[in-house]
Amino acid sequence: MVVVIIPTLNEEESIGLLAITARMWGYRVIVVDGGSTDSTIVRALEAGAVVVNAHKPGYRDQMTLGWDLALNLEADRIVQMDAGWSHYPDDLAN
Repeated sequence: MVVVIIPTLNEEESIGLLAITARMWGYRVIVVDGGSTDSTIVRALEAGAVVVNAHKPGYRDQMTLGWDLALNLEADRIVQMDAGWSHYPDDLAN
């Protein structure tokens, strides 16, 4: 199983498309939110992602939590994506 980890902070405009595309490719999606004050969490949930809240906001803590969850799910492969369009959903096809 492939698990995609996406750390977020106020990414309501992009997270839905990223999560839906990853799920379209058959991947599980974990969104680790760093304390968003917009609709990021709602949009991620609507897209079918598992959403967890990082207790200590910050990229390192978000990624550590995401990797721990992915490993607990016994992921065969783990992909990290940025919700701020540093990575595009089509990149998941490869």
